[in-house]
Amino acid sequence: MHPMIETGDTIDVNSTSMGISAQQKTIIVGKKLSALPRYPIPNLDPNPNPNPNPNPKPNELRDKDCLYYVHYVDFDRRLDEWLPYSALLLDTLQKAPPESELALQPNSHKKRRCTTGSAALGASMALEQLEKEHEEMTKVKNITKIRIGKWEVDTWYFSPYPLEYADCACLHVCEFCLKYAKKKNTVIAHRQSCKVRRPPGKEIYRENNVSVFEVDGKRNKMYCQNLCLLSKLFLDHKTLYYDVDPFFFYVITETDDKGAHIVGYFSKEKESVNEYNLACILTFPQFQRSGYGKFIISVSYEISKREDRIGSPEKPLSDLGKLSYRSYWTYVLFHVFVNKEAKDLGINEISKLTSIRTEDIISTLQSLNMVKMWRGQWVIHIDKARVRDYCEKAKGKAMRLCKSEYLRHDEEYMSGDEEEEEEVEVGGTGGGVGGVRGEMETNTNVVSSNINVSGGVRGADGKFEAKVK
Repeated sequence: MHPMIETGDTIDVNSTSMGISAQQKTIIVGKKLSALPRYPIPNLDPNPNPNPNPNPKPNELRDKDCLYYVHYVDFDRRLDEWLPYSALLLDTLQKAPPESELALQPNSHKKRRCTTGSAALGASMALEQLEKEHEEMTKVKNITKIRIGKWEVDTWYFSPYPLEYADCACLHVCEFCLKYAKKKNTVIAHRQSCKVRRPPGKEIYRENNVSVFEVDGKRNKMYCQNLCLLSKLFLDHKTLYYDVDPFFFYVITETDDKGAHIVGYFSKEKESVNEYNLACILTFPQFQRSGYGKFIISVSYEISKREDRIGSPEKPLSDLGKLSYRSYWTYVLFHVFVNKEAKDLGINEISKLTSIRTEDIISTLQSLNMVKMWRGQWVIHIDKARVRDYCEKAKGKAMRLCKSEYLRHDEEYMSGDEEEEEEVEVGGTGGGVGGVRGEMETNTNVVSSNINVSGGVRGADGKFEAKVK
């Protein structure tokens, strides 16, 4: 007989602790126990009895009749998955302490009362409560996968699409206008009337088949809202934006005879108090490991140079975002060092030359053990042999970066590039494709974030693509 599982219980398997939150009626959400990761999920019969009851009561549902949504403790939520009862190892169950004992445990907020004012403490607790509520609301993925263009992509995180789309196994997205539908036939019908073949806004960069479009969130609200909703499927717990008006969106595309296919994007505030040159960055999973992450970062810095500003990404960076930026900063700094004499370099001079903020330069050099504090000043200690070795290896695998000669200035924008969206007579700013009649679904939920991601992709049959007239 298996032990009773209650909220907060934990068990271990294969030296890994895992958490599980069950979406069914006999096990309460939030329980913890161990599981076999990436376990093949069988087709479970919800009525295994010889005389099945078509309408079982809640107490008649059995644990083994359900799938469980598993979160692996100490791992990113993008690895969350549904597992069957047979994958759970209940013999390692650890009972959780009662709530009365939890109430007696030390509280981190109490430790800060002696040094933190009551107003600041109240604000901190309110923010923490909002974060907990947001985490609870977004705990379970509401959409398992999307189909965009010829790609079928597994999603990573929750995105606040309208509730009527939350229960669809696969969300179909038009790869050009980013409108979405539950059924494939609906989007196919939409493509027959949709004339969009590229993002709205100005094309500010073109190199071979790669283009960058600058899209104004105020002028192209629906497109930017749909972009934020789509990107949130691959971005975790970051700031939610219900108003895209204060942002520019820079959309990166690959162009062929069918149109400009979205690769990724980044957003930036039109007026940033902290002089951030990037608020959110994403390379879509189907274009991962192609160098587009650092290309997008380099575009943001080339725009900063064009504006004669020193830029920095919005903080804090995620773990993946920090790795991408640290790699880009290292590449840029080492190529500066190999072409400049050490005596001619200072932190401020490097910042002006690269448009990288001094704090980011110092943190990167510190991680490389190439900067030291001497007599109250930061001093760069350059290992020339190390720099030359790095640059020689970098030649073998050229980094995809934005080339300034292909970046257009304001006076070079083509007169016909700026396009405004059509007015849609619906009761809101909708981004969903309705039925074949072309009705628009109302949608006011928009998300923006700050992370660079990639994910698993399955190639699709390509029948979804519409021919370009």
